[in-house]
Amino acid sequence: MRLLWLFMIVTLSAGAGLAFLWSRQIEHRHEESVQATVEALDRISREIRVRAAMGTVEINGRGWPYTIDPAWFNDDPPLNRLVGGSRPWLEVASNAESELDHPRIRTTIDAATPAFWYNPGKGIVRARVGLMLSDETALDLYNRVNQAHLGELIAPLPADELPPPVTADAGG
Repeated sequence: MRLLWLFMIVTLSAGAGLAFLWSRQIEHRHEESVQATVEALDRISREIRVRAAMGTVEINGRGWPYTIDPAWFNDDPPLNRLVGGSRPWLEVASNAESELDHPRIRTTIDAATPAFWYNPGKGIVRARVGLMLSDETALDLYNRVNQAHLGELIAPLPADELPPPVTADAGG
């Protein structure tokens, strides 16, 4: 009986130790992904500034390239390692979004949502994050990666884009 107890204690201890090591490895991989994505943002931002300063690409009235070409990176475009799967690389903000510092939707809600967002009105690039267990966790990660201090994961629509209120006809 004593041998059985000893065997159970050793097995449980080994299991707890392996679980701890496994969680640390997952945490380490996540931190590597965060750092790689921060470096990708820096690389894209530097390239935007270089291309704008050199005048080798068409720039808008504010002095920024209209878009970012993955070919600028010698067939090795920076990747957002915080989002999985195959998805579009970059979304270019519309004219209506030219004054925004961040995309309205800051997570990759589906496979069609691009990993990065670029606003040529301000020369700003942002990395979206994947869906997380909570919106708070996703927002914290978005803020960390993009060096921001936002309070919302999804920005509200401007008043001019809201649908008109629905009214009921009192008459019959």
